[in-house]
Amino acid sequence: MIGDYAERTDLPAEFNADIIQDLCNSPEEIEDRIKFYDKKGDVDKAERLARSKLEPYSDITDDLIPLLEEICELKYEGDGWRNIRNLAPHHVPGSFNSHRICPDMIITVPQKQHN
Repeated sequence: MIGDYAERTDLPAEFNADIIQDLCNSPEEIEDRIKFYDKKGDVDKAERLARSKLEPYSDITDDLIPLLEEICELKYEGDGWRNIRNLAPHHVPGSFNSHRICPDMIITVPQKQHN
């Protein structure tokens, strides 16, 4: 699970945590992100994204929202950038309860085919 932002050091380096959300896009969108990072001067990130694009992550958030809403007492609203409301009875509006899970995005790697 990831939130809306990750640093490369959040996971072991081989997972490229800082480009996970980029890898949840179509090949065309990934190419656009590579160009964006190049133009921004972040050559390392552009190169890692180019190397990683052959095995993109899959965003499975929509499949898991009903489960997350039930077990985490949340309500997801909208598409893409979602708003997440905490429905827990003890939740104080405007505060963040660090003991509660509130994931923005859930991902998985594609299942590899075995020959």
